[in-house]
Amino acid sequence: VAMEPHQLLIAGATGTTLRTVADLSGWTNWREGVVRFDDTPLSQAVAEMNRYERAKITLAPSVPGVARISGVFAPGGDEAFVAAVTMSFNLQTHRNPDGGLELRPRSGG
Repeated sequence: VAMEPHQLLIAGATGTTLRTVADLSGWTNWREGVVRFDDTPLSQAVAEMNRYERAKITLAPSVPGVARISGVFAPGGDEAFVAAVTMSFNLQTHRNPDGGLELRPRSGG
C-alpha cells in the first residue's frame, strides 16, 4: 500500500483502510509518555485510559459518553484523569468490588 504524508494505515480483522489525519501528534504521544485528548468523546477517552490501567474506569449508563474532553494525562495516572473528569462533568466516583472506578452523576447537585 502506498501512503501519502499525513495518512494513517489502520489494520484490523475486517481489513485495512487509509485515513488522512491533519494532526498525527495524537497517534505518537506514546513516545512522549502522555495521552492527549482534543475534543474527544468521554467514552473514547475512558477506553484509552483503560489501556494503561489494571483497575478499569467505567461510566454509569446515565453519564453521557458523548460529552467532550480535552487534556493531557500521564498513562497510568488515572487519579488526575478521574479528578479532571469528575470536576468537569459534575460526577462522583464509586469503587467497584474489582477495584475499578465507576463514574456516576453527582447526586443532589
